[in-house]
Parts: sequence; C-alpha cells; structure tokens
Amino acid sequence: MLGDPTRVRILDALAHAEVPVCDLAEVLDLTQSAVSHQLRLLRGMRLVRARRDGQHIYYTLDDQHIVKLFEQGLEHVQERAPLSGHVGADLRVRPGPTHGSAPTGRARRA
Repeated sequence: MLGDPTRVRILDALAHAEVPVCDLAEVLDLTQSAVSHQLRLLRGMRLVRARRDGQHIYYTLDDQHIVKLFEQGLEHVQERAPLSGHVGADLRVRPGPTHGSAPTGRARRA
C-alpha cells in the first residue's frame, strides 16, 4: 500500500489530523473522486477509518499502531535515500482547516 505516492501523502496527512475528503483533495491537488478511490483501498486494508458528519466524511488512521508503522516506514525510506534525494520530504503534507464545525479529534468507534 505504501508503493503509491498518493497513498503515502494521504496517510501522512491523516497521521496528523482527522481530515474530510474535500480538504484532502485540496491539499493534495487531486479530485475528490481520486482521493475517495485511494481511501477506499486504504479502508479495505484497515489502515484508515471514516466518520460521517452531515455531508462530510472525515478520515483518520485506524489506530495508533498504524501511525507508528507509517512513521517507521517513512523513516526507513528516508534513511535509505541518497542525501541529495530528500525522499519523503516532498510527501509531507499538512491538512488545511476542516470545513464545518466538526471536531478535529479522533472519532470514537461505535
């Protein structure tokens, strides 16, 4: 799942905050359809989970173990990258503000 740069960028954004699809699309400069497709794959692998609030669906990493695995994987790739390559640096994204008044904390599982 980490072989695709788009999925890595999505996971990186979700490692920092719960983010709606519309904000992920904006931050990643992709269509909502493209982001939704990648999120569907990540949900199938149980790496991310979703929470609906009104018209928005908020995504976050499934649990703290996934956060740690992602961070370790990214660290491993950066250690193996040549110094001039700065692999991973361009993959780091920071989500913008979320739409609506939904909380940005992690949602509880039902």
